[in-house]
Amino acid sequence: MQSAIVLRRFPCANQSASASCQNEGKSACSACRMVLYCNQSCQRSHWSDHKKDCKSPMMKPTWTPSWHIENRTPTFINNNAQPYTSFGGGKYLWGNVPAIDVLALKNNEGLEYGKDLSLLFAASGDIRNVLKTIASLPTTYNMQLAITLNDHELDIVARNAIMLILLLAVEEPETAVDCVVHTWYSAQISKTHLDLLDTTVRPLLQDMCTKIVEKPDGKLLAKTWHFGKRGIRIALTKQAWIATLSYLDMPAELTSERAHKVRTAVTLAPERKDHLERHLFAQAPARRVGFMKFRQDGILLPFGHSRHAYNIPNPTFFQSSNTWLLKDAADPTAGWSHKDVWNTSIGSVYNDVYGKLYFHVKDVLTSVHKRLRSLEVVFHLFQLDARELTDHLKVDTLARIEVSNICDGPYLGPAPTVCIFAPFLQKRTTNPHASLITLFMNAVEEEYHHCGDQYNVQVMQRELQRIMKYMPYRPGMHRHDPALLQALSAKSLVRDGGRYLEKFMKRSKFDLIEQLAKAKVKKRNSIIGQWPARLKLRPGHPGAQDEFDSLVSSTLNGTECYLEWHRVD
Repeated sequence: MQSAIVLRRFPCANQSASASCQNEGKSACSACRMVLYCNQSCQRSHWSDHKKDCKSPMMKPTWTPSWHIENRTPTFINNNAQPYTSFGGGKYLWGNVPAIDVLALKNNEGLEYGKDLSLLFAASGDIRNVLKTIASLPTTYNMQLAITLNDHELDIVARNAIMLILLLAVEEPETAVDCVVHTWYSAQISKTHLDLLDTTVRPLLQDMCTKIVEKPDGKLLAKTWHFGKRGIRIALTKQAWIATLSYLDMPAELTSERAHKVRTAVTLAPERKDHLERHLFAQAPARRVGFMKFRQDGILLPFGHSRHAYNIPNPTFFQSSNTWLLKDAADPTAGWSHKDVWNTSIGSVYNDVYGKLYFHVKDVLTSVHKRLRSLEVVFHLFQLDARELTDHLKVDTLARIEVSNICDGPYLGPAPTVCIFAPFLQKRTTNPHASLITLFMNAVEEEYHHCGDQYNVQVMQRELQRIMKYMPYRPGMHRHDPALLQALSAKSLVRDGGRYLEKFMKRSKFDLIEQLAKAKVKKRNSIIGQWPARLKLRPGHPGAQDEFDSLVSSTLNGTECYLEWHRVD
Protein backbone atom coordinates (compact mmCIF):
# COMPACT_ATOMS: atom_id res chain seq x y z
CA MET A 1 0.00 0.00 0.00
CA GLN A 2 1.16 3.53 -0.62
CA SER A 3 2.60 5.26 2.41
CA ALA A 4 0.12 7.44 4.27
CA ILE A 5 -0.03 11.07 3.26
CA VAL A 6 1.75 13.06 5.94
CA LEU A 7 0.47 16.55 5.10
CA ARG A 8 -3.24 16.96 5.87
CA ARG A 9 -5.22 20.11 5.27
CA PHE A 10 -7.87 21.00 7.84
CA PRO A 11 -10.24 23.95 7.61
CA CYS A 12 -10.36 26.39 10.49
CA ALA A 13 -12.80 25.02 13.08
CA ASN A 14 -14.59 28.36 13.40
CA GLN A 15 -17.67 27.12 11.57
CA SER A 16 -21.32 28.00 12.05
CA ALA A 17 -24.52 27.89 10.05
CA SER A 18 -24.44 31.65 9.51
CA ALA A 19 -20.73 32.26 8.96
CA SER A 20 -17.78 29.96 8.36
CA CYS A 21 -14.10 30.80 8.19
CA GLN A 22 -12.65 29.72 4.84
CA ASN A 23 -9.02 29.73 5.99
CA GLU A 24 -6.87 26.71 6.64
CA GLY A 25 -6.47 25.65 10.26
CA LYS A 26 -2.92 25.98 11.55
CA SER A 27 -2.86 25.99 15.36
CA ALA A 28 -4.47 23.29 17.49
CA CYS A 29 -6.48 23.87 20.63
CA SER A 30 -3.81 23.01 23.20
CA ALA A 31 -6.38 21.72 25.70
CA CYS A 32 -8.01 19.00 23.60
CA ARG A 33 -5.88 18.61 20.44
CA MET A 34 -9.06 17.97 18.46
CA VAL A 35 -9.49 21.13 16.34
CA LEU A 36 -7.40 23.69 14.42
CA TYR A 37 -7.80 27.44 14.02
CA CYS A 38 -6.28 29.86 11.54
CA ASN A 39 -5.59 32.46 14.26
CA GLN A 40 -6.41 33.40 17.85
CA SER A 41 -9.26 35.65 16.78
CA CYS A 42 -11.14 32.71 15.25
CA GLN A 43 -10.36 30.57 18.28
CA ARG A 44 -11.82 33.18 20.64
CA SER A 45 -14.85 33.66 18.39
CA HIS A 46 -15.55 29.92 18.38
CA TRP A 47 -14.93 29.33 22.09
CA SER A 48 -18.59 29.52 23.12
CA ASP A 49 -19.26 26.53 20.85
CA HIS A 50 -16.02 24.64 21.31
CA LYS A 51 -16.02 24.78 25.10
CA LYS A 52 -19.03 22.42 25.14
CA ASP A 53 -16.66 19.75 23.83
CA CYS A 54 -13.32 20.95 25.16
CA LYS A 55 -14.68 21.36 28.70
CA SER A 56 -17.09 18.45 28.52
CA PRO A 57 -17.19 16.31 31.69
CA MET A 58 -16.19 13.39 29.45
CA MET A 59 -12.86 15.12 28.81
CA LYS A 60 -11.93 14.56 32.44
CA PRO A 61 -10.04 11.37 33.38
CA THR A 62 -12.32 11.16 36.43
CA TRP A 63 -15.54 10.94 34.40
CA THR A 64 -17.77 8.10 35.56
CA PRO A 65 -21.07 6.61 34.31
CA SER A 66 -24.34 7.93 35.66
CA TRP A 67 -25.33 4.64 37.31
CA HIS A 68 -22.29 5.01 39.57
CA ILE A 69 -23.11 8.63 40.44
CA GLU A 70 -26.74 7.71 41.10
CA ASN A 71 -25.74 4.63 43.11
CA ARG A 72 -28.00 2.27 41.17
CA THR A 73 -27.67 -1.04 39.40
CA PRO A 74 -26.89 -0.56 35.69
CA THR A 75 -29.62 -1.82 33.39
CA PHE A 76 -27.36 -4.34 31.64
CA ILE A 77 -27.15 -6.42 34.85
CA ASN A 78 -30.52 -5.54 36.37
CA ASN A 79 -32.58 -8.71 36.72
CA ASN A 80 -35.77 -6.63 36.86
CA ALA A 81 -35.07 -4.85 33.59
CA GLN A 82 -37.05 -5.50 30.44
CA PRO A 83 -35.71 -8.30 28.22
CA TYR A 84 -32.87 -7.22 25.96
CA THR A 85 -34.18 -5.17 23.09
CA SER A 86 -32.30 -5.05 19.80
CA PHE A 87 -31.96 -1.50 18.58
CA GLY A 88 -31.88 -0.61 14.92
CA GLY A 89 -32.19 -2.96 12.02
CA GLY A 90 -29.41 -5.25 13.21
CA LYS A 91 -27.58 -5.15 9.87
CA TYR A 92 -23.80 -5.58 9.74
CA LEU A 93 -23.06 -2.97 7.07
CA TRP A 94 -19.64 -2.23 8.58
CA GLY A 95 -16.93 -4.66 9.57
CA ASN A 96 -16.70 -5.76 13.20
CA VAL A 97 -13.10 -7.04 13.01
CA PRO A 98 -10.12 -5.23 11.46
CA ALA A 99 -9.52 -5.48 7.71
CA ILE A 100 -6.97 -8.03 6.50
CA ASP A 101 -4.83 -8.44 3.39
CA VAL A 102 -5.80 -11.96 2.33
CA LEU A 103 -2.82 -12.32 -0.02
CA ALA A 104 0.16 -11.21 2.08
CA LEU A 105 2.32 -11.97 -0.96
CA LYS A 106 5.56 -11.11 0.82
CA ASN A 107 5.16 -14.09 3.17
CA ASN A 108 3.62 -16.43 0.61
CA GLU A 109 3.91 -16.40 -3.20
CA GLY A 110 6.51 -13.63 -3.01
CA LEU A 111 6.63 -9.99 -4.04
CA GLU A 112 7.76 -10.95 -7.55
CA TYR A 113 4.86 -13.36 -8.15
CA GLY A 114 3.93 -13.23 -11.83
CA LYS A 115 0.77 -15.30 -12.26
CA ASP A 116 -2.94 -14.45 -12.32
CA LEU A 117 -4.78 -14.53 -9.01
CA SER A 118 -8.38 -15.48 -8.23
CA LEU A 119 -9.83 -14.61 -4.83
CA LEU A 120 -13.15 -15.43 -3.17
CA PHE A 121 -14.78 -13.56 -0.31
CA ALA A 122 -17.60 -16.00 0.38
CA ALA A 123 -19.31 -13.96 3.11
CA SER A 124 -17.71 -10.64 2.36
CA GLY A 125 -19.52 -8.18 4.58
CA ASP A 126 -18.37 -4.74 3.50
CA ILE A 127 -15.48 -4.22 1.06
CA ARG A 128 -12.74 -3.49 3.60
CA ASN A 129 -10.86 -6.80 3.12
CA VAL A 130 -11.02 -6.44 -0.65
CA LEU A 131 -9.67 -2.89 -0.46
CA LYS A 132 -6.95 -3.78 2.05
CA THR A 133 -5.82 -6.63 -0.21
CA ILE A 134 -5.67 -4.54 -3.39
CA ALA A 135 -3.97 -1.63 -1.63
CA SER A 136 -1.32 -4.00 -0.26
CA LEU A 137 -0.35 -5.46 -3.65
CA PRO A 138 3.25 -4.72 -4.63
CA THR A 139 3.53 -2.14 -7.39
CA THR A 140 5.31 -4.75 -9.52
CA TYR A 141 2.26 -7.02 -9.69
CA ASN A 142 0.54 -6.50 -13.07
CA MET A 143 -1.22 -9.78 -13.80
CA GLN A 144 -4.97 -10.49 -14.00
CA LEU A 145 -6.93 -10.32 -10.76
CA ALA A 146 -10.38 -11.91 -10.41
CA ILE A 147 -12.23 -11.13 -7.19
CA THR A 148 -15.55 -12.74 -6.28
CA LEU A 149 -17.62 -11.19 -3.50
CA ASN A 150 -20.72 -12.82 -2.07
CA ASP A 151 -22.97 -12.03 0.83
CA HIS A 152 -26.39 -13.32 1.81
CA GLU A 153 -27.62 -9.82 2.70
CA LEU A 154 -28.74 -7.63 -0.19
CA ASP A 155 -28.08 -4.49 1.85
CA ILE A 156 -24.40 -5.40 1.84
CA VAL A 157 -24.20 -6.53 -1.79
CA ALA A 158 -26.02 -3.45 -3.08
CA ARG A 159 -23.79 -1.06 -1.15
CA ASN A 160 -20.66 -2.94 -2.21
CA ALA A 161 -21.76 -2.76 -5.85
CA ILE A 162 -22.44 0.97 -5.63
CA MET A 163 -19.08 1.73 -4.04
CA LEU A 164 -17.10 -0.47 -6.43
CA ILE A 165 -18.78 1.13 -9.45
CA LEU A 166 -17.76 4.54 -8.12
CA LEU A 167 -14.14 3.43 -7.76
CA LEU A 168 -14.12 1.89 -11.23
CA ALA A 169 -16.04 4.54 -13.16
CA VAL A 170 -15.02 7.88 -11.66
CA GLU A 171 -11.59 8.85 -12.96
CA GLU A 172 -10.83 11.78 -10.67
CA PRO A 173 -9.45 10.11 -7.51
CA GLU A 174 -10.46 12.70 -4.90
CA THR A 175 -14.02 12.82 -6.25
CA ALA A 176 -14.40 9.04 -6.25
CA VAL A 177 -12.74 8.50 -2.88
CA ASP A 178 -14.67 11.24 -1.09
CA CYS A 179 -17.99 9.89 -2.34
CA VAL A 180 -17.13 6.31 -1.36
CA VAL A 181 -16.04 7.32 2.16
CA HIS A 182 -19.33 9.04 2.86
CA THR A 183 -21.52 6.50 1.06
CA TRP A 184 -19.85 3.87 3.22
CA TYR A 185 -19.86 5.54 6.62
CA SER A 186 -21.86 8.79 6.77
CA ALA A 187 -25.55 8.89 7.63
CA GLN A 188 -25.88 12.20 5.77
CA ILE A 189 -24.09 13.10 2.55
CA SER A 190 -23.71 16.24 0.46
CA LYS A 191 -25.57 17.18 -2.72
CA THR A 192 -22.30 16.62 -4.63
CA HIS A 193 -22.26 13.01 -3.44
CA LEU A 194 -25.90 12.43 -4.32
CA ASP A 195 -25.39 13.97 -7.77
CA LEU A 196 -22.44 11.66 -8.42
CA LEU A 197 -24.48 8.61 -7.39
CA ASP A 198 -27.31 9.74 -9.68
CA THR A 199 -25.10 10.44 -12.70
CA THR A 200 -22.62 7.57 -12.38
CA VAL A 201 -24.32 4.60 -10.73
CA ARG A 202 -28.04 5.11 -11.31
CA PRO A 203 -27.94 5.02 -15.16
CA LEU A 204 -26.17 1.65 -15.13
CA LEU A 205 -28.59 0.06 -12.68
CA GLN A 206 -31.63 1.68 -14.30
CA ASP A 207 -30.64 0.38 -17.74
CA MET A 208 -30.31 -3.16 -16.39
CA CYS A 209 -33.66 -2.97 -14.57
CA THR A 210 -35.35 -1.76 -17.76
CA LYS A 211 -33.91 -4.63 -19.81
CA ILE A 212 -35.04 -7.37 -17.42
CA VAL A 213 -38.66 -6.29 -16.96
CA GLU A 214 -39.94 -9.33 -18.87
CA LYS A 215 -37.46 -11.79 -17.34
CA PRO A 216 -38.75 -14.51 -14.96
CA ASP A 217 -38.54 -14.05 -11.21
CA GLY A 218 -36.03 -16.06 -9.20
CA LYS A 219 -33.47 -16.56 -11.96
CA LEU A 220 -29.98 -15.11 -11.70
CA LEU A 221 -29.44 -12.38 -14.29
CA ALA A 222 -25.89 -11.17 -14.88
CA LYS A 223 -24.56 -7.91 -16.25
CA THR A 224 -20.94 -6.91 -16.86
CA TRP A 225 -19.67 -3.36 -17.17
CA HIS A 226 -16.18 -2.59 -18.45
CA PHE A 227 -14.11 0.48 -17.62
CA GLY A 228 -10.89 0.16 -19.58
CA LYS A 229 -9.04 -2.96 -18.39
CA ARG A 230 -11.23 -3.26 -15.32
CA GLY A 231 -14.76 -4.53 -14.98
CA ILE A 232 -17.53 -5.59 -12.64
CA ARG A 233 -19.99 -8.43 -13.17
CA ILE A 234 -23.08 -8.55 -10.96
CA ALA A 235 -25.42 -11.56 -10.89
CA LEU A 236 -28.74 -11.03 -9.10
CA THR A 237 -32.36 -12.03 -9.40
CA LYS A 238 -34.76 -9.56 -11.00
CA GLN A 239 -36.17 -8.65 -7.60
CA ALA A 240 -32.67 -8.02 -6.25
CA TRP A 241 -31.72 -5.83 -9.23
CA ILE A 242 -34.78 -3.66 -8.68
CA ALA A 243 -34.07 -3.50 -4.95
CA THR A 244 -30.43 -2.53 -5.60
CA LEU A 245 -31.59 0.42 -7.70
CA SER A 246 -33.83 1.47 -4.81
CA TYR A 247 -30.75 1.97 -2.62
CA LEU A 248 -30.24 5.19 -4.57
CA ASP A 249 -33.81 6.38 -3.94
CA MET A 250 -34.81 8.63 -1.07
CA PRO A 251 -37.84 7.36 0.87
CA ALA A 252 -40.86 9.62 0.66
CA GLU A 253 -41.07 12.27 3.38
CA LEU A 254 -37.52 11.56 4.61
CA THR A 255 -35.95 14.91 5.42
CA SER A 256 -32.53 15.49 6.92
CA GLU A 257 -34.17 16.25 10.27
CA ARG A 258 -36.31 13.12 10.10
CA ALA A 259 -33.31 10.93 9.23
CA HIS A 260 -31.35 12.38 12.15
CA LYS A 261 -34.24 11.68 14.51
CA VAL A 262 -34.67 8.10 13.26
CA ARG A 263 -30.96 7.37 13.61
CA THR A 264 -30.44 8.94 17.04
CA ALA A 265 -33.51 7.13 18.34
CA VAL A 266 -31.25 4.09 17.96
CA THR A 267 -27.74 5.40 18.62
CA LEU A 268 -28.76 7.55 21.60
CA ALA A 269 -31.68 5.44 22.86
CA PRO A 270 -32.34 6.36 26.53
CA GLU A 271 -32.88 2.71 27.46
CA ARG A 272 -29.34 1.95 26.23
CA LYS A 273 -27.68 4.73 28.23
CA ASP A 274 -25.91 2.38 30.63
CA HIS A 275 -24.62 0.20 27.78
CA LEU A 276 -23.31 3.31 26.05
CA GLU A 277 -21.65 4.70 29.17
CA ARG A 278 -20.04 1.36 29.96
CA HIS A 279 -18.31 1.60 26.56
CA LEU A 280 -17.42 5.26 27.10
CA PHE A 281 -15.81 4.46 30.45
CA ALA A 282 -13.24 2.30 28.64
CA GLN A 283 -12.22 5.12 26.30
CA ALA A 284 -9.57 7.80 26.68
CA PRO A 285 -11.16 11.21 27.46
CA ALA A 286 -10.76 12.80 24.01
CA ARG A 287 -11.97 9.65 22.31
CA ARG A 288 -15.17 9.74 24.37
CA VAL A 289 -16.00 13.16 22.94
CA GLY A 290 -15.17 12.08 19.38
CA PHE A 291 -17.19 8.90 19.82
CA MET A 292 -20.22 10.85 21.04
CA LYS A 293 -19.99 13.32 18.15
CA PHE A 294 -20.19 10.44 15.69
CA ARG A 295 -23.04 8.88 17.68
CA GLN A 296 -24.88 12.18 17.42
CA ASP A 297 -24.34 13.23 13.80
CA GLY A 298 -23.13 10.02 12.12
CA ILE A 299 -20.85 11.85 9.68
CA LEU A 300 -17.28 10.60 9.25
CA LEU A 301 -15.17 13.76 9.15
CA PRO A 302 -12.41 15.34 11.22
CA PHE A 303 -13.82 16.67 14.48
CA GLY A 304 -13.55 20.36 13.57
CA HIS A 305 -14.81 20.05 10.00
CA SER A 306 -18.10 21.75 9.17
CA ARG A 307 -21.09 19.42 8.77
CA HIS A 308 -23.37 22.03 7.15
CA ALA A 309 -23.07 20.64 3.60
CA TYR A 310 -23.94 17.12 4.80
CA ASN A 311 -27.69 17.55 4.92
CA ILE A 312 -29.03 14.82 2.63
CA PRO A 313 -29.87 11.41 4.14
CA ASN A 314 -27.62 8.68 2.74
CA PRO A 315 -30.13 6.63 0.70
CA THR A 316 -28.07 3.43 1.08
CA PHE A 317 -28.81 3.51 4.82
CA PHE A 318 -32.47 4.47 4.68
CA GLN A 319 -34.79 2.02 2.95
CA SER A 320 -37.71 3.59 4.77
CA SER A 321 -38.33 6.86 6.55
CA ASN A 322 -38.76 5.03 9.87
CA THR A 323 -35.82 2.63 10.14
CA TRP A 324 -32.10 2.83 10.84
CA LEU A 325 -30.50 -0.35 9.47
CA LEU A 326 -27.55 -0.70 11.85
CA LYS A 327 -27.30 -1.74 15.48
CA ASP A 328 -26.87 1.00 18.04
CA ALA A 329 -23.31 -0.13 18.83
CA ALA A 330 -22.12 -0.23 15.19
CA ASP A 331 -19.01 1.89 14.78
CA PRO A 332 -16.68 2.34 11.77
CA THR A 333 -13.52 2.09 13.88
CA ALA A 334 -14.22 -1.63 14.45
CA GLY A 335 -13.41 -2.49 10.83
CA TRP A 336 -9.84 -1.21 10.85
CA SER A 337 -6.66 -1.93 12.77
CA HIS A 338 -6.42 0.33 15.82
CA LYS A 339 -2.66 0.52 15.30
CA ASP A 340 -2.98 1.55 11.65
CA VAL A 341 -5.60 4.18 12.45
CA TRP A 342 -3.72 5.56 15.45
CA ASN A 343 -0.48 5.76 13.43
CA THR A 344 -2.18 7.80 10.71
CA SER A 345 -0.53 11.19 10.94
CA ILE A 346 -2.84 14.20 11.22
CA GLY A 347 -0.41 16.61 12.82
CA SER A 348 -1.16 18.45 16.04
CA VAL A 349 -4.82 17.30 16.32
CA TYR A 350 -3.63 13.82 17.24
CA ASN A 351 -6.52 13.14 19.66
CA ASP A 352 -9.07 13.15 16.82
CA VAL A 353 -9.52 9.39 16.35
CA TYR A 354 -12.35 9.72 13.83
CA GLY A 355 -10.28 12.26 11.91
CA LYS A 356 -7.49 9.69 11.81
CA LEU A 357 -9.94 7.03 10.64
CA TYR A 358 -11.29 9.36 7.94
CA PHE A 359 -7.83 9.91 6.49
CA HIS A 360 -6.78 6.27 6.91
CA VAL A 361 -9.78 5.05 4.91
CA LYS A 362 -9.14 7.75 2.30
CA ASP A 363 -5.51 6.62 2.02
CA VAL A 364 -6.58 3.01 1.43
CA LEU A 365 -9.21 4.04 -1.12
CA THR A 366 -6.77 6.34 -2.92
CA SER A 367 -4.26 3.49 -3.23
CA VAL A 368 -6.99 1.20 -4.56
CA HIS A 369 -8.23 3.78 -7.05
CA LYS A 370 -4.68 4.15 -8.40
CA ARG A 371 -4.04 0.39 -8.61
CA LEU A 372 -7.33 -0.17 -10.43
CA ARG A 373 -6.01 2.07 -13.22
CA SER A 374 -3.04 -0.23 -13.84
CA LEU A 375 -4.45 -3.67 -13.01
CA GLU A 376 -6.52 -5.94 -15.19
CA VAL A 377 -9.18 -6.74 -12.61
CA VAL A 378 -12.74 -8.02 -12.68
CA PHE A 379 -15.10 -8.11 -9.70
CA HIS A 380 -17.86 -10.73 -9.58
CA LEU A 381 -20.72 -10.01 -7.15
CA PHE A 382 -23.37 -12.44 -5.92
CA GLN A 383 -26.11 -12.40 -3.29
CA LEU A 384 -26.39 -16.06 -2.36
CA ASP A 385 -26.31 -18.41 0.56
CA ALA A 386 -22.62 -19.32 0.70
CA ARG A 387 -23.49 -22.97 0.05
CA GLU A 388 -25.01 -22.02 -3.31
CA LEU A 389 -21.77 -20.48 -4.55
CA THR A 390 -20.41 -23.84 -5.65
CA ASP A 391 -22.52 -23.68 -8.82
CA HIS A 392 -20.65 -20.53 -9.84
CA LEU A 393 -17.07 -21.54 -9.03
CA LYS A 394 -14.49 -23.79 -10.64
CA VAL A 395 -12.56 -26.34 -8.60
CA ASP A 396 -8.79 -25.99 -8.24
CA THR A 397 -8.77 -22.30 -9.24
CA LEU A 398 -8.71 -20.04 -6.17
CA ALA A 399 -5.56 -18.70 -4.56
CA ARG A 400 -7.45 -17.46 -1.51
CA ILE A 401 -10.86 -18.11 -0.02
CA GLU A 402 -11.92 -15.90 2.89
CA VAL A 403 -15.14 -16.95 4.61
CA SER A 404 -15.36 -14.55 7.56
CA ASN A 405 -16.86 -16.41 10.55
CA ILE A 406 -19.48 -18.56 8.80
CA CYS A 407 -17.43 -21.45 10.20
CA ASP A 408 -18.70 -20.53 13.68
CA GLY A 409 -21.33 -22.78 15.23
CA PRO A 410 -24.30 -20.41 14.84
CA TYR A 411 -23.72 -20.35 11.07
CA LEU A 412 -22.46 -23.16 8.82
CA GLY A 413 -19.98 -24.56 11.31
CA PRO A 414 -16.43 -25.77 10.60
CA ALA A 415 -17.18 -29.07 8.84
CA PRO A 416 -19.58 -27.79 6.15
CA THR A 417 -17.49 -24.65 5.56
CA VAL A 418 -14.21 -26.46 4.97
CA CYS A 419 -15.73 -29.37 3.05
CA ILE A 420 -17.64 -27.01 0.74
CA PHE A 421 -14.83 -24.60 -0.08
CA ALA A 422 -11.52 -26.51 0.16
CA PRO A 423 -11.95 -28.22 -3.26
CA PHE A 424 -11.98 -24.80 -4.95
CA LEU A 425 -8.49 -23.95 -3.73
CA GLN A 426 -5.63 -24.40 -6.15
CA LYS A 427 -3.83 -27.68 -5.64
CA ARG A 428 -0.53 -27.52 -3.79
CA THR A 429 1.28 -28.62 -6.95
CA THR A 430 -0.10 -25.49 -8.65
CA ASN A 431 0.21 -23.04 -5.76
CA PRO A 432 1.47 -24.32 -2.40
CA HIS A 433 0.35 -21.05 -0.79
CA ALA A 434 -3.33 -21.29 -1.76
CA SER A 435 -5.28 -20.90 1.48
CA LEU A 436 -8.75 -21.03 3.00
CA ILE A 437 -9.00 -18.42 5.77
CA THR A 438 -11.53 -19.13 8.52
CA LEU A 439 -12.36 -16.80 11.40
CA PHE A 440 -13.68 -18.22 14.67
CA MET A 441 -15.21 -15.45 16.75
CA ASN A 442 -17.24 -17.67 19.09
CA ALA A 443 -15.26 -20.91 19.41
CA VAL A 444 -13.24 -20.04 22.51
CA GLU A 445 -16.18 -18.54 24.40
CA GLU A 446 -18.40 -21.41 23.29
CA GLU A 447 -15.93 -23.96 24.65
CA TYR A 448 -15.36 -21.92 27.82
CA HIS A 449 -19.07 -22.20 28.58
CA HIS A 450 -19.39 -25.76 27.28
CA CYS A 451 -16.88 -27.05 29.82
CA GLY A 452 -18.43 -24.96 32.60
CA ASP A 453 -15.39 -22.81 33.33
CA GLN A 454 -17.55 -19.72 33.82
CA TYR A 455 -18.47 -21.38 37.13
CA ASN A 456 -14.98 -22.72 37.90
CA VAL A 457 -13.69 -20.70 40.86
CA GLN A 458 -10.05 -21.53 40.14
CA VAL A 459 -10.33 -20.38 36.52
CA MET A 460 -12.13 -17.20 37.54
CA GLN A 461 -9.52 -16.40 40.19
CA ARG A 462 -6.66 -17.05 37.77
CA GLU A 463 -8.15 -14.73 35.15
CA LEU A 464 -8.92 -11.99 37.67
CA GLN A 465 -5.39 -12.18 39.04
CA ARG A 466 -4.08 -11.58 35.52
CA ILE A 467 -6.52 -8.71 34.98
CA MET A 468 -5.54 -7.06 38.26
CA LYS A 469 -1.98 -6.69 36.94
CA TYR A 470 -3.44 -4.13 34.53
CA MET A 471 -6.41 -2.92 36.58
CA PRO A 472 -5.51 -3.05 40.29
CA TYR A 473 -8.36 -3.68 42.71
CA ARG A 474 -9.17 -0.78 45.01
CA PRO A 475 -10.34 -1.68 48.52
CA GLY A 476 -13.95 -0.74 49.12
CA MET A 477 -15.03 -1.03 45.49
CA HIS A 478 -18.79 -1.44 45.17
CA ARG A 479 -19.93 -4.43 43.13
CA HIS A 480 -21.34 -2.03 40.53
CA ASP A 481 -18.24 0.15 40.40
CA PRO A 482 -17.58 0.71 36.67
CA ALA A 483 -13.89 -0.15 37.11
CA LEU A 484 -14.78 -3.51 38.66
CA LEU A 485 -17.38 -4.24 35.98
CA GLN A 486 -14.82 -3.33 33.34
CA ALA A 487 -12.32 -5.74 34.89
CA LEU A 488 -14.89 -8.54 34.91
CA SER A 489 -15.83 -7.93 31.28
CA ALA A 490 -12.14 -7.86 30.28
CA LYS A 491 -11.42 -11.39 31.53
CA SER A 492 -11.56 -12.80 28.00
CA LEU A 493 -8.51 -10.68 27.11
CA VAL A 494 -6.35 -12.85 29.39
CA ARG A 495 -8.13 -16.15 28.70
CA ASP A 496 -6.06 -19.13 27.61
CA GLY A 497 -7.50 -19.20 24.10
CA GLY A 498 -5.17 -21.94 22.89
CA ARG A 499 -6.43 -24.36 25.54
CA TYR A 500 -10.08 -23.81 24.64
CA LEU A 501 -9.37 -23.86 20.91
CA GLU A 502 -7.74 -27.27 21.28
CA LYS A 503 -10.81 -28.55 23.12
CA PHE A 504 -13.09 -27.03 20.47
CA MET A 505 -11.14 -28.65 17.64
CA LYS A 506 -11.29 -32.02 19.36
CA ARG A 507 -15.03 -31.75 20.10
CA SER A 508 -15.69 -30.59 16.53
CA LYS A 509 -13.67 -33.55 15.18
CA PHE A 510 -11.19 -31.49 13.17
CA ASP A 511 -9.22 -34.65 12.35
CA LEU A 512 -12.29 -36.03 10.57
CA ILE A 513 -12.95 -32.69 8.86
CA GLU A 514 -9.41 -32.74 7.47
CA GLN A 515 -9.93 -36.25 6.09
CA LEU A 516 -13.28 -35.44 4.49
CA ALA A 517 -12.19 -32.10 3.03
CA LYS A 518 -8.73 -33.31 1.99
CA ALA A 519 -7.36 -30.20 3.65
CA LYS A 520 -5.32 -29.46 6.76
CA VAL A 521 -5.01 -26.64 9.23
CA LYS A 522 -1.65 -24.95 8.74
CA LYS A 523 0.78 -25.48 11.60
CA ARG A 524 1.59 -21.79 11.39
CA ASN A 525 -0.50 -19.07 9.73
CA SER A 526 1.25 -17.25 6.89
CA ILE A 527 -1.40 -14.60 6.09
CA ILE A 528 -2.88 -13.27 9.32
CA GLY A 529 -1.79 -13.90 12.90
CA GLN A 530 -3.79 -16.67 14.55
CA TRP A 531 -4.73 -14.48 17.52
CA PRO A 532 -4.70 -10.89 16.20
CA ALA A 533 -6.27 -9.44 19.37
CA ARG A 534 -4.25 -11.42 21.90
CA LEU A 535 -2.10 -9.51 24.39
CA LYS A 536 1.49 -9.90 23.23
CA LEU A 537 3.40 -8.03 25.95
CA ARG A 538 3.79 -9.20 29.53
CA PRO A 539 2.40 -7.01 32.34
CA GLY A 540 4.95 -4.46 33.46
CA HIS A 541 6.90 -4.50 30.21
CA PRO A 542 7.19 -1.27 28.18
CA GLY A 543 3.99 -0.68 26.23
CA ALA A 544 2.04 -3.47 27.96
CA GLN A 545 -0.44 -1.16 29.69
CA ASP A 546 -1.10 0.78 26.47
CA GLU A 547 -1.66 -2.50 24.62
CA PHE A 548 -4.16 -3.63 27.25
CA ASP A 549 -5.97 -0.28 27.37
CA SER A 550 -6.27 -0.28 23.58
CA LEU A 551 -7.89 -3.72 23.58
CA VAL A 552 -10.23 -2.85 26.45
CA SER A 553 -11.45 0.19 24.52
CA SER A 554 -12.07 -1.84 21.36
CA THR A 555 -14.96 -4.11 20.41
CA LEU A 556 -12.67 -7.16 20.35
CA ASN A 557 -12.62 -9.71 23.15
CA GLY A 558 -9.14 -11.16 22.56
CA THR A 559 -10.34 -14.65 21.62
CA GLU A 560 -10.89 -14.02 17.89
CA CYS A 561 -9.00 -16.78 16.09
CA TYR A 562 -7.96 -17.24 12.46
CA LEU A 563 -7.19 -20.71 11.17
CA GLU A 564 -5.69 -21.14 7.70
CA TRP A 565 -6.14 -24.31 5.67
CA HIS A 566 -4.37 -25.78 2.66
CA ARG A 567 -5.23 -28.71 0.45
CA VAL A 568 -3.42 -32.01 0.84
CA ASP A 569 -4.35 -33.64 -2.48
